[in-house]
Amino acid sequence: MVEYNNIILTKQLDFLPELPQDLFDEAMNIALDESSSVPSTGELYKELSPKIWFREIKDIDGKVVRGRPNIKFPLSDNFNKWVRDNICTTHDGSYVNVAYQNNEGNGTTAPVHTDMSRDWVLIYLLETSNPDQYTKFWKENDKDVERPRSTFLNDWDNCTEIGEVCYEVGNWYLMKTTVLHSIHNIKGDRRGRISIQIKVDGDPLAAGYFVGG
Repeated sequence: MVEYNNIILTKQLDFLPELPQDLFDEAMNIALDESSSVPSTGELYKELSPKIWFREIKDIDGKVVRGRPNIKFPLSDNFNKWVRDNICTTHDGSYVNVAYQNNEGNGTTAPVHTDMSRDWVLIYLLETSNPDQYTKFWKENDKDVERPRSTFLNDWDNCTEIGEVCYEVGNWYLMKTTVLHSIHNIKGDRRGRISIQIKVDGDPLAAGYFVGG
C-alpha cells in the first residue's frame, strides 16, 4: 500500500480472483484489434485528445515528447457479469474497460493528470513490454493533494513526488485517481501496457465493498 498524509493512493487487493482465461483472451483480442478505433470515451475523447493526451510534454528527464494516452474499450456483458459476481456485486457494468497505452508519440510516459471520469479505479495488468514500468503520484506545490477530475499538467517543475508503485501483471490494484499521477517507462507498441480498468464508485475502502474483502 502507498499512502500520503493518511490518504491511500493505491493498494493491492490480493483477495480478488485471477481473471479467467476466456475473459483474458476476450480483453486481449479487443485491445490488439487495430480495427477497434472508437474508444469507450467516444466523442469526448476525440474532442480532448489533441489538446490533452497528444500534446507535447516535458518528460521527467526534461526531454520534450508526446505523451502516451490510455485508450479504453468496453467489454462484453459476460465480462461485466463476472465482475458483478466476483469483484463487486453492486457494480452497474459501466466503465469496465480494457485499455492500452497509445504508442503514436515518441515518449514513454503518460503525463501528470487526474482521470476524467472516475475518482477510483481498479486495475489489473494483462501484459507489459517491460516489468520496470512505474506509476508516480504527485502534489502540485501550494495545491491540495486531491484535485478535480480532468486536471492536466505539462511538466513536473511545480510538483513534489509523494509516492511510487510498480504494478505487477496478474494482480488487482485499487488506485485513487483524483491524486495527480503519471506512468513511466512504457516501451514498445500497443502491447507495451494492456490492462483491465474498472471505475469504482462510492467508498471502495469500506468493509465488504469488494467480494471477499
